[in-house]
Amino acid sequence: MDVQAFDLRLYFALGLTLAAGCLSDKESQKDTASTTEDTSEATEPTFCETQGLASVSFSEGPFGSDYGDLAGDFQLNTLDGPWSFSENWTGCDTYIFLMHASGYDYPDQIWNSSVKKFLDASPLNVHYFFLSYDEGSEEEAVAGIRDHIQPKLERRDEEEQAHWSERLHYVTDNAWAAGSIGSVLASRGTWALGIDRSQRFREIGYLSDPAEGWEGQLKFVTHEARLYNHEVVRDAQIASWESTTVTAFDGSPISSDTIDFELPDAAIMSEFDTLHLELELGCGDPYTEVCGEWDYLVHAYNCQRPAVEENPYSATTCQPYVAATESTEEVAADTLACDCIQPNSETVESTHTCNTEGTGYGDCACSCDEELGRWVTSYARSGHWISDVSPLLARFAQGGTQRVRFSSSYTYENTLTLHLSNSDKAGTPSEIYPLFKGGSFNQDYNSRYEPIEVDIASDAKRVELFAVISGHGWGAEVDNCAEFCNHTHHFEVNGVEYTKEHTFVGNDKGCIDQIENGTVPNQFGTWPYGRGGWCPGKQVDPWIVDVTEAVTPGEAATISYKGLFQGADYVPTASGAGQGFGANINMRSHLVISR
Repeated sequence: MDVQAFDLRLYFALGLTLAAGCLSDKESQKDTASTTEDTSEATEPTFCETQGLASVSFSEGPFGSDYGDLAGDFQLNTLDGPWSFSENWTGCDTYIFLMHASGYDYPDQIWNSSVKKFLDASPLNVHYFFLSYDEGSEEEAVAGIRDHIQPKLERRDEEEQAHWSERLHYVTDNAWAAGSIGSVLASRGTWALGIDRSQRFREIGYLSDPAEGWEGQLKFVTHEARLYNHEVVRDAQIASWESTTVTAFDGSPISSDTIDFELPDAAIMSEFDTLHLELELGCGDPYTEVCGEWDYLVHAYNCQRPAVEENPYSATTCQPYVAATESTEEVAADTLACDCIQPNSETVESTHTCNTEGTGYGDCACSCDEELGRWVTSYARSGHWISDVSPLLARFAQGGTQRVRFSSSYTYENTLTLHLSNSDKAGTPSEIYPLFKGGSFNQDYNSRYEPIEVDIASDAKRVELFAVISGHGWGAEVDNCAEFCNHTHHFEVNGVEYTKEHTFVGNDKGCIDQIENGTVPNQFGTWPYGRGGWCPGKQVDPWIVDVTEAVTPGEAATISYKGLFQGADYVPTASGAGQGFGANINMRSHLVISR
């Protein structure tokens, strides 16, 4: 029987979850938040201070025994003696627990995988605990893993040995009875469990590496610790904005839906030069089993709104569309004029169209296709991301009532928040001009693009290119474009070229390296592989380039574009694989003027 298939079926059948965490260099461990003031008389810096990590006090509850709950104090018996959670609390550490049980391939693969790769990849602010579900042989099981790890640890320098000897724990208690840890395991029956830096229990994902035959890897638990560190940095960054926050979607379960929200008025909006989107997609419970299975694109779009919200013609009899037949001609559907309000409060004309029954007119056909944000869902895990879309403030300059549509193939507990702030930039985004869109990526791709002229305001203070670009398509072509090839995008502004490329394409760890930039680790699919402009379980970051020096205020600027592969037009060659689909570039690009 295929080991991977067996383990996956076992996981989903028993509801077993797994583990993760990683950081490859000390610089990437540093948080931007300040550390808690040390009121003791000690002159030696604390561990958290030496690592540049923010510290929090041990919480006194209330505690729980489920994911997201605060972890209460516990004491574990180990091969090195008792270990107390509260007594060893530093305020900046994370804690990961790995369980073993006889007769299961998956935990055996994890416990017996490379120790060097595990230690090389791990952040320093982690405690790892090894436990066994096997009653009566717990000590033997954890002694075996110590015998596997210790010789490799002794090959490292004395400082590393000293550090990890205090952070690798071999628990002799049965996992089911390991204090508050056991309480979580009793309800979840998982192979791995985490406690993050805010002292909360965390679900851990799939610890198998697709690049190594889908076998469980000890090094993959380090990805989860990296995620916990990233979350602290992310949340500190959000707090630092001192922003005005506006909630669009409030956490209710939705897949695709449209909602109205209120921005401040135009006078207040003129004070903002920065806009961040914060999106959280939760899976509810039982967590992984409820999450969408695949890496799908999801979008938020700005929408026009009908000038008259309630359709006054919904019950007005009309002529519906009638298709032509051999004996009759086609009959067009009746239409009535209506107006739509754009996000910038300008009005554009549109129409009501008679419905197919002729019993009334449909709603005013207001468009809803101006992309506000783009993300890619993870393979069966939740996510929480931030995106800088500051140039899109130009759409919202008038403030007031706005409409946004969210489009997803799966249902998530969706929380979408807009953060409006001021970063003392030159000017405020005031005008946005659409440029080029993508499409099928082939030898004819560039033939559709002609240069575009944009008048630059005489009082322009800043001009930016704003583009969101992601490549899709795999398997059908030899070069595996455009998901797994480095397509490059070349914009010229008055003859000055600006290029976007995707350097981590083809790297088996390309998206692992993006954990600190938002990638959700330990997903249940091929998440580690670098893609052409995106990663599963991550925001698609806009490409924002200041081109002010290439333009002259008061004069027209000429913008041209081409997309290339290996420096030339992309000419696809069929792979004959009988799977996948052809290359496509999903692109929205704009020129934005700030005054």
